[in-house]
Amino acid sequence: MNNWSEVLLKDICDITRGASPRPIHDFMTEDLDGIPWVKIRDATASNTRFIENTKGFIKKEGKNKSVSVISGDLIVSNSATPGLPKIMGIDACIHDGWLLLRNLNGVCKEFLFYLLINDRKQIVSQGTGTIFTNLKTDILKNHQIKLPPISEQEEIASFLGSVDDKIDLNQKMNETLEEIAKTLFKSWFIDFDPVRAKAEGRSTGLSKEISDLFPDSFEDSELGEIPKGWKIKDIKDVCNTTDYVANGSFKTLKDNVKRVDSNVKDSAILVRVTDHNSNWNGEFKYIDESSYNFLKKSKLFPGDIVICNVADVGKCFMVPDLGRKMSLGPNSILCKDFKEFETVSKEYFFYFINTPGTQNLLSSISSGSVQNKFNKTQFRSLQMLVPSKKLIQSFDEVCKNIIEMKDLKNKENQILTDLRDTLLPKLISGELRIPDVEKLVDEARV
Repeated sequence: MNNWSEVLLKDICDITRGASPRPIHDFMTEDLDGIPWVKIRDATASNTRFIENTKGFIKKEGKNKSVSVISGDLIVSNSATPGLPKIMGIDACIHDGWLLLRNLNGVCKEFLFYLLINDRKQIVSQGTGTIFTNLKTDILKNHQIKLPPISEQEEIASFLGSVDDKIDLNQKMNETLEEIAKTLFKSWFIDFDPVRAKAEGRSTGLSKEISDLFPDSFEDSELGEIPKGWKIKDIKDVCNTTDYVANGSFKTLKDNVKRVDSNVKDSAILVRVTDHNSNWNGEFKYIDESSYNFLKKSKLFPGDIVICNVADVGKCFMVPDLGRKMSLGPNSILCKDFKEFETVSKEYFFYFINTPGTQNLLSSISSGSVQNKFNKTQFRSLQMLVPSKKLIQSFDEVCKNIIEMKDLKNKENQILTDLRDTLLPKLISGELRIPDVEKLVDEARV
């Protein structure tokens, strides 16, 4: 490490703060031809290195009142969720909650990205604020780092980038598999394509065994026209629903719930909606064993279905096997015990909740002065269409294969994430060099 140098960030790049046109609401637009407007939620929506889309846009006339970024720029959040670096995958504008790092001199951008990930806790500890931690520009400018030669920077960045690329590929494959199942559910149970085909004397395009499970006519119901013989059930009649103790608040449980580091013996993952948003590769929160046992109503197991009922209402996910004990975090409803009701399967229920129609319905029953919310009673009273048991079983067979493939990809990503997180500080500090990691990679078989 004799050829490594110690420098301040301000000595190797220019660091400037973003800006917002004022008043901001006059410049926001729903026009997709507007300029992408980068918010923190766009960065935390996934665990990828890149920001490739935004939910918000500003009018073109707001560009000169903000700070423009282009694809390839490196930015770092300085408030709300501070110290988070991202590489832009699109041209956009950033507000003053972001810092822009440009004109890099003697440093590889991708290496600097991983260095900032590694040093994030140290950088954030210097921030100020009573409610939210804020990073002043000078904190980042004066942050001291150890810098290897550019060739070694590129090797380190290339290795870590290849691991992240594999994680991203697995995530995209899982998203594709998910879309296949959603498309099939919509065709069979929302659009009733096989029923319509049979009613019109056309082929369903399915095997005879599956096609015979669909009726060939419709009947009227309180939900409108539905396939003949299918039933309408309340959610309370198809599964058990339980929301998080104390209405999802840790404040009333502070004497009984203790958050801890991941290395504490028998600690459990506190599963939150944000973990699903980051494709289960984010920064998990943990609670100790006594807290896990105290929160007995919210113990989670692989395959459990969770629905967010506050703020991001309707967000629904099936919990993967994370290799640890798990407990349900706040603002969620847990749905379970489908076999006891013998009405629908958890797979059928999961895809029903994720249909646009159900999502719109959950939004319509939500209210609140600060955050939108629906309660468990409202949720349990919602109605769903229930086809024959054999047809649900046929759908489950397709889903079973998809879920198994997704689980394999999730497990592979967990191995890759652990490998990356273990090697990152050692590579950034020089404790390990790139030739040293080959043995570790072979042992991990990735």
